[in-house]
Amino acid sequence: MASPRNMIALDLGASSGRVILGTLDDGILTLREAHRLANSPVDDAGGTMRWDFDRLWEGIREGIRQARIMADGP
Repeated sequence: MASPRNMIALDLGASSGRVILGTLDDGILTLREAHRLANSPVDDAGGTMRWDFDRLWEGIREGIRQARIMADGP
């Protein structure tokens, strides 16, 4: 029997994002939400709306940290 394998998926939408931990164990895939993050547009100096990449990156990094904790847990 092989040991469980963990994978991370990232889903970025127009207003939110999430980091999902997938675990493949003995042919069964289990998906758990590790972290959810807001994705609110920001107005740049020229009046154009854009994603706040710095905040998204921090949310993604936090999601990866949380997924690792979940994967290493009991």
